[in-house]
Amino acid sequence: MPVWRVRRSRLWRGLAALPFFGVPVALLSAIVGGNTDSLLFIAHGLAFGVAAQYFAWHKNPDPTIEPTTATVQNKHLVVGAASWPVAELRSGIILRSKRGPIVRLSRGRTRFPIDLGVRTEEEGKRLLSQLGLGGHQSVATFRGLSRAQLVQPWKAALATVSCMALGVFSAYQLMFFLSSIVVFFATVLLFVSPLIVLMAAPTKIDVGADGVRLRWLGRDSFTPMADIKRVYVEEVAVHNQGQMRLTLERHDDEPVVVPLGNAQTDFGQAEAVAARIRWAMEGHGAGEDATPQLRRDERPLSEWVERLRGLERHATHRHATVSRDALWSTLEDASAAPLDRAAAAVALRERLGPDERRRIATAARATAAPRLRIALERSLDDDEPALLEALAELEATQASASTFTLKG
Repeated sequence: MPVWRVRRSRLWRGLAALPFFGVPVALLSAIVGGNTDSLLFIAHGLAFGVAAQYFAWHKNPDPTIEPTTATVQNKHLVVGAASWPVAELRSGIILRSKRGPIVRLSRGRTRFPIDLGVRTEEEGKRLLSQLGLGGHQSVATFRGLSRAQLVQPWKAALATVSCMALGVFSAYQLMFFLSSIVVFFATVLLFVSPLIVLMAAPTKIDVGADGVRLRWLGRDSFTPMADIKRVYVEEVAVHNQGQMRLTLERHDDEPVVVPLGNAQTDFGQAEAVAARIRWAMEGHGAGEDATPQLRRDERPLSEWVERLRGLERHATHRHATVSRDALWSTLEDASAAPLDRAAAAVALRERLGPDERRRIATAARATAAPRLRIALERSLDDDEPALLEALAELEATQASASTFTLKG
């Protein structure tokens, strides 16, 4: 496949590093010249350096473009003369840029991603699918802003002023007894820091084939793809600045809104989240319905699992057999109920070849719902108690499934 590798401009990265050179200069001036005021420039140099590097990396002005080809050979991604093991690639997304679609392949937090320009988004999807990172094959994780950003500005301002006023009042009381300016600032920080954490904690967005999972400050919600009617991104004005927000319109419930980032520094990330969700929403369907045979009804958990394992072995006058194609269809249908998908995996467990085991493992990696992923993984093991525990937790989660929304 013809692609062009997008590299960061060394010139711009070098210019962005210039503020860092002010740090040793300020230290030298303070040590040799005795000018302690120059130490103030250390914080400024570090702050401007980090901001400049962020801009140079994400905006990537004047990038180096290398026309080449990309192929997948022997479980390696080969781009020109370079190659990487497919197992090293954690996730992939498609970004929109002025130069056209860019496939960004993540290799973990400690390694730089690989950016490959493609002619069309369809080519980008095809490349990701070949790598096992497509919308129906893996989970893509994005980072958004704090959900507290959805609170109306006047409420946020009131909370800020209240925390600071309470902190200053308490600090003055302690300072009266202890006579320490350090105690004063420490007390103010103690009251204000929870608010800072609340406003700064990012929202993690996991987009799988089965739905969208949101994680924020220990709160976890899941919206199945079958419940999503429409997904879109819009820019809203917040504190006189543009903010990109993702909205998931649901069929029978209130929409889920997630703040994604500042409009000036978004660089196509917001639309990439929406595009990934739309990709995962495509192709939901079903053939033969196996769900009636997979239901637990009033059976004890262990008896239900034993019955699932016997679905392919025999039929009785009360229960008809179910085809393997129907079981696979249910297992791989991201719009099916999570417990039905897990039950289909258990039913298929009796006669699994190496390729079919990998198929179930792929379905597990593609799901964003943690309980379903664990249940699918347990269906491949011989640990009966762990499987029963995973199914029980999945059933309880499905029964109480709900999503949360902060209202402004």
